[in-house]
Amino acid sequence: AKADGTTELYNPDKLLGSLRRAGASEDAATTIARDVEKELWSGISTQEIYSRAFARLREHRHAAAARYSLKRAVLDFGPSGFLFET
Repeated sequence: AKADGTTELYNPDKLLGSLRRAGASEDAATTIARDVEKELWSGISTQEIYSRAFARLREHRHAAAARYSLKRAVLDFGPSGFLFET
């Protein structure tokens, strides 16, 4: 059901496009859309679909940010690693 009360069939392309415009990679958008599709029910609102999708996008971004931070921290040690170990 849409915000104006009308109904329409679920269109995964609309959700994928919205996730991509929000900055999700192709892989992330596809994974998130598949996860959300497993939870759909007849009469679910568009707002609920997007709410679930963007909650997953936030989780995905936090995980990606954490991986990036860890990689950055290791690289900051430089080629010699932990100097205090030698």
